[in-house]
Amino acid sequence: MERTWAWFDTLSNLQAAAFLLLLLLVMSAVATCLLIGSASLRPVAVARIQTVSEPPALLAHVDSNKPEYTDVTHVRVVTVAPSVNLRAEPTTAAQPVITLAQHTELELVGDDEISSGTLWRHVRTDDGREGWVIGTALVLEGG
Repeated sequence: MERTWAWFDTLSNLQAAAFLLLLLLVMSAVATCLLIGSASLRPVAVARIQTVSEPPALLAHVDSNKPEYTDVTHVRVVTVAPSVNLRAEPTTAAQPVITLAQHTELELVGDDEISSGTLWRHVRTDDGREGWVIGTALVLEGG
């Protein structure tokens, strides 16, 4: 450690300032990489919750007017920002439908969209309102 301080003391003011600036840039780059890898920016993984199908023996008696059973996937997300606008379209120019409080649970209902370089997620509230929320404001429920 003494050798390191002795080396640092031999630097001129300009060299020391350049060294400290380089160190600051490296630390900023590491912090940025950690933020990019955080859970709130990773794509939400889809988990199969429930699969419903009828046994083959019952298929002969199925009413043709009833819908067929298919795989059902539900993905829930939670808002992480203090307040989040649910918008009618995937853009900040769209009027907010409602402002959601932090920790509001939502269901993903459609494909994501990217508008002006920003990820938007199509969601539904528990009371049935649908709209778009900026992707960085959501995390996978329980994640």
